[in-house]
Amino acid sequence: MASIMLASLEDKLTGEALVRPKWMAWSSVTWGRKASLTSLTHATPLPSWALMPLVTILATSRGIRDETGSNTYRWNLITTVFFLGTYEDRQETENLNWSGAFQLDNAPNTVLTGNVVAGAEQAGYKTLGELCKDTTWWMGNEVHNAIYGVMLWKKGGTGPLTDCCRLNNFYTWRISDTGFYVQHYASSLITNVVSVDSPLGAMQIIYEPDSLSHKFHPKTANASHSLFVGVSPSHTCEYQASKSRIMKFYGDKFFGGGVGGGNTGILLASFTSGSNMAPLMTFSNAGTYPALYGSTHFEGLTFHNFRDTDCGRGIALMVNPQSEDANHPAFVKGLLFLNTPQESYMYIPRPNLSSIDPSECVDMDCDGLKKVVVTDVDGSLLGEKDATVISQADWEWDGDPRRGIGDYRIPLPIRQNPDGSQIEAADKFPNKGIVRDASCAVVPSWQAWKCFSLRCRLMIIESIDTDTEVRRLSPIALIANPAAAAFPGSCTIPGRQVGAATGTMPQNLKRT
Repeated sequence: MASIMLASLEDKLTGEALVRPKWMAWSSVTWGRKASLTSLTHATPLPSWALMPLVTILATSRGIRDETGSNTYRWNLITTVFFLGTYEDRQETENLNWSGAFQLDNAPNTVLTGNVVAGAEQAGYKTLGELCKDTTWWMGNEVHNAIYGVMLWKKGGTGPLTDCCRLNNFYTWRISDTGFYVQHYASSLITNVVSVDSPLGAMQIIYEPDSLSHKFHPKTANASHSLFVGVSPSHTCEYQASKSRIMKFYGDKFFGGGVGGGNTGILLASFTSGSNMAPLMTFSNAGTYPALYGSTHFEGLTFHNFRDTDCGRGIALMVNPQSEDANHPAFVKGLLFLNTPQESYMYIPRPNLSSIDPSECVDMDCDGLKKVVVTDVDGSLLGEKDATVISQADWEWDGDPRRGIGDYRIPLPIRQNPDGSQIEAADKFPNKGIVRDASCAVVPSWQAWKCFSLRCRLMIIESIDTDTEVRRLSPIALIANPAAAAFPGSCTIPGRQVGAATGTMPQNLKRT
């Protein structure tokens, strides 16, 4: 197994430092199964490598690793990259390394043009991204047959709150889990990309500042001018259902498919206090406390062929089912749906019953999936400018008792007259859930309401007391006219992620 590595000045190759040229070119380099690991390093202060074209066949963990940055990669092919933790029948259950065929997460200012990854057991490209403010030097790159296509992810990485990083000009197809995956401290932009035949086209998790610090910053997760294809003419359910050895090794750590196993275009972003500990924990799990601020913005996205198939139900836009505590506001415009029925435009999952227990949301549904607000800025989703999609927060009110939602949750003081006699909830609070008016109609296939005259927004009720984690304030009832009762509910306790429940939760309650 072999790979190319660009590293520091002190590294040596067979005891001697290489004086690197300013550019290197090969017609092809083929590494056989028994080849030894090779590191190409530099010992002179020349500004950059230009690697073109190179063919790397059979490598463990990564094909090219860049630890310096400011290098150029053009027209290279990397194929058949194995994960060392399962290579040759290994079962290294504590191996948490996650690599890309192009390992560039320590390499700023790279140039990527016309590169292809054809088969990688982990990611195709693992990068730092480009700064949104900079001119792009990424163009025409492709990846297929990897678990993740392009990843903007560096475990626990931090930086200035004002940073914005971009993934630009990639084509991903037949990705086993997610085409474009972002988990980063910075605001993000996914633009000019194509995703075809993947269980999930794109998702973004943006973290920090920590809500326990009571600090906030208006970070954004953006996707623009991109194409997502649910199923292509060559798509087969047999291929979609196939699982590689490494996917079986990692078990339930992946997104794993949308509604009924169908493909999903893009998830609304999650904004959290910190990283989610993947791959020890699930990659798509929001994981930590919600951040105070954040918003999702989708513009100029095209969704093609998201429909019901024998594999499951295709969905263009979906809320992350593992973002259980909060989902920050989303704004969409310029959306185009081709060969996609309206029933498949959007989907809001129901709260997870499994999260109602003392170590998570205690005695009622977690709140995040019941407080979703999506604003259609130009009418391309709902047919009318400034219309909104909101969760069915009234779902199962006085229904399934396991969900802990009903009239009995309305605080006693507002259910009594001054003389102490009881007021019937049906008289004073005939409407339940998020405030609606006559313009609102339920969309059963979306599990949501659509409203045309109301302008819904998200309000934060924050406790800044020192006991914000240990003293429960929720649920809090809010009354509106016409009479409706709804309240921010419970939130998860992420202490489970470090092996023990802490019994704490911050009181940063989200309310639409």
